[in-house]
This record gives sequence, C-alpha cells and structure tokens, in this order.
Amino acid sequence: MNKIQTLQVVLTIAALSLCAGCVDKKQAENTLSPAHKTAEKSEQTDVEKKFKPVNQQQPGVVESALELSQKYAEASDRLAKAELDNTKLTEENKRLNEKLAKTGAELEQTKKELTQANETLIDFQIELNNWKENILGYRDEMRESHKAILESLMKIYEVLGAEVTNAELPASSDANNVQAKAVN
Repeated sequence: MNKIQTLQVVLTIAALSLCAGCVDKKQAENTLSPAHKTAEKSEQTDVEKKFKPVNQQQPGVVESALELSQKYAEASDRLAKAELDNTKLTEENKRLNEKLAKTGAELEQTKKELTQANETLIDFQIELNNWKENILGYRDEMRESHKAILESLMKIYEVLGAEVTNAELPASSDANNVQAKAVN
C-alpha cells in the first residue's frame, strides 16, 4: 500500500476507535500495528512541519515567489536591453552594408579610370619614344647636313685661294669653329 492508502486505513481505524469508546490515546495506539504506528508518526511530523514557523534559512513560498519574480524582472530587463542592442547592431550592420555597396561601386569606377589612365600613359610613353627617335634621327641628319656644308665651304675656300691648314673636319658640329680655322 502506498502512503495515502495507509493514511486512510489509519484514519478509519482511529475514527472507529473513537466511536467505539476507546478514548484513551495509549489504548488506541496499542491496537494499531507497528506499520500503522510509523505511518501515523510520519503523518504527525508532516502536520507539525506545516504548522511550524518558517526557519530563517529556508525561504517561504512568498519569499521564493518574490525572489523568482525579481529574477524574472531582471531577466526581462536584460532581454529587453539585449533586443535593443540587437536592433541597434542590425541597423548599423545594414547601414555599413549599404556603405560597403556604395564604396564597392566607387572602387570599381576608380579601377576603370585607373586602367584607362594607364593605357593613356602607355600611349604617351610610346609617342615620346617615337619622338625621341625622330629627334635623334633629325640630329644625325643635321650633323650630316652641317658636315656637307663645311665640306662645301672648304672647297669654296680652296677655289678662292685660301689655304686650308687641316683637311680633316672636326667632330664638333659647330660650323663657326670650322669657318674661323678656314679663314686663318
């Protein structure tokens, strides 16, 4: 039998004993079996516990309820704060993603412009190299032209009767130096 059934049996026997005239408590206890006596004692201790004043070490139901409601309020506050923080972080994340998309588009445009500028710079470099080659080519042509002019002048001086002291032409392209030597 479980405790409830045992308790019912004990209470029934106690009620019958009282009705039958067994008013003496000791006499009623003697009529009960040892198993019933232990069940009755545990029942008495349970009843005593119910009506005993609450210890300071163990909180009562009211204190436990207040403590739990306070913990619930604190947890609710933390949850509300966490939700607010989450909302703020979500908005900031959205703003940063929009900024990233805008910056990414600007970066792509800048890359295109840089590529075009590099191509233009390469074209300018090629044109500059061609111009240098042309200038160097013209310089050689000018030297040859000056050399031909100097040779012509020397022939003219010889025909006119001037004495040319050095038949070799100098390496410098300065026509005035050659003319000055030819006149001497």
